[in-house]
Order: sequence, then structure tokens, then C-alpha cells
Amino acid sequence: MELDLEEIAILLQRRYNWLREVKKLTGEMQDSVSRHDEISFGLLLQMRAEVLAKYDASGEELWSQAERGPEALPELRRLLREDPDTAEAAEPIEKKIFELRKKTKILIGEIQNQDKMLHQRVNHTR
Repeated sequence: MELDLEEIAILLQRRYNWLREVKKLTGEMQDSVSRHDEISFGLLLQMRAEVLAKYDASGEELWSQAERGPEALPELRRLLREDPDTAEAAEPIEKKIFELRKKTKILIGEIQNQDKMLHQRVNHTR
């Protein structure tokens, strides 16, 4: 059985949405640090951890698609590991997959920057 590219695109979109939620929660954590609101910070940190756990679980679900057959794993690796900026899509759904990966890559960079700033704020308020 071959890969269901539509399902892969759906799973990638779901992962992107989880990361958008992480970014939102991280921003709210920054606000709570600015207000010196430790209770809100703790709750937001817990919520963020729960969302990240869902993100991780969706990654496992994504890689489980490789169990569809012997040709599935190499194709899945190509779709998920090839540089999305230079990858060539054979069909429109592959283009969508690579676009989602590009957006996700950018979003991860933004979250990493937020985390650095949050870390600095937390250490500065101690």
C-alpha cells in the first residue's frame, strides 16, 4: 500500500496548528513574566507542555505512515527530510506538503526566538 499524501498533509497541518498554539502560549508567558504573575506563568507553562506533547504524538502518527509498505518509508523520508526550500514536488499535494514544512520551519524559528527572550526575562526577574 502506498502513502496517503492527503493524510500526510493533514497531519502536517495539525502539527503546524499545534506550533501556532505554542507560539501563542509563549507570548502569554512573556506577558505573565512582565506582570510578575507566577501563577499564570505556571499554568501557561503546563498548558504549553500539554500542547507540545500533542505535537510530539502527531509526529509519531506521521512517521507511522511508513508502515504502509516497503516503498513507503523512503518516500516518507523524502517528503519529511528533504529541504522544503529546494524540494521538487511531483504533484500538487507534494507541493502543499513542502509549503507546510516551510511554514513550520519559519514558525519553529519564531518560537525559538520567543523562548530565548522569555528565558532572558525570567532570568532577569529573579
